[in-house]
Amino acid sequence: MFDLDDAVKVITIVYKMGGGKLDLTTLAQAMNYSPSTIRHHVNSAKYYGLIVQEKDIITNTELAKGIYMPISNEEKIRSIQNAFFSCKIYSDLFDRFKDARVPDESILSNIVHREFKVSATGKDVLAKNFISSLKFAHLAKEKDGELIIHLNEEGTIARADETYNFPQQTEEQKSLVTKEEDLSIGGPKIQTVNLILSEGRNAKLMVPGNLSEKEAERLKKQIDILVMEE
Repeated sequence: MFDLDDAVKVITIVYKMGGGKLDLTTLAQAMNYSPSTIRHHVNSAKYYGLIVQEKDIITNTELAKGIYMPISNEEKIRSIQNAFFSCKIYSDLFDRFKDARVPDESILSNIVHREFKVSATGKDVLAKNFISSLKFAHLAKEKDGELIIHLNEEGTIARADETYNFPQQTEEQKSLVTKEEDLSIGGPKIQTVNLILSEGRNAKLMVPGNLSEKEAERLKKQIDILVMEE
C-alpha cells in the first residue's frame, strides 16, 4: 500500500483529466506507470476511501472532492484526515500511539508485524507509509527529533501548526464509552459517548447501543476534528 500523498495524486489526476472519472489506461499513461503498476496505486486509494472502481473505470468519491476541490482550507485538512482514518490499520496504529511518541521506522516495522500481523515482506513499507501519511494529514509533527501525535489542551486532535502539550488523562477521558443504559421501559438501549470540549466543558452524545466501542471511538475522532476548529 502506498502513502496518502500518493492517493491524493491519483484522485487529482482523475479529476484534472476526466472530471472525476477516468479509465485505468489513461490514468497509467498520465502517471507514467505500467497497467499492472497503476492497479497497485488505485488499490491504495481505495483503502483511503477516495475512489471506487467498476471494471476499468475509476471514479472519485465525495470525500475526494473535499481534497481536490475544497471550499475552505479547513475542509481540505478535515477531508485528508478522514481519508487517513478510513484506512483501518492506520486508524488502529493511531490509537496505539496517541498520547505518545511514534517509534522510528525500524521499531514501528516490528510492531506492525508482531502486533498487527503484517507480513514480513510488507512491514517496512507499511511503517514508512504510515509515518509519511501521518505527517501529510497534519496529525503529527517532529519535535526534538521525535515524531509526536499531538493533542491540544482538551486532549483532542490538534493540527500540526497548533501549540500542544500532553495533559494527564482524567478517568472521564480514559472511559470513552459508558455502559448501556435504558432511557425508558421497553425502549431501545443506548450508550453515551463522553466528549471533552474547549474551556473545560463536557458533553454527552447518545448513540445506539449496538454501536461497537471501536465505532464509537471513530465517531469521537471525527467530532474531535470539528472541535479543534472552534
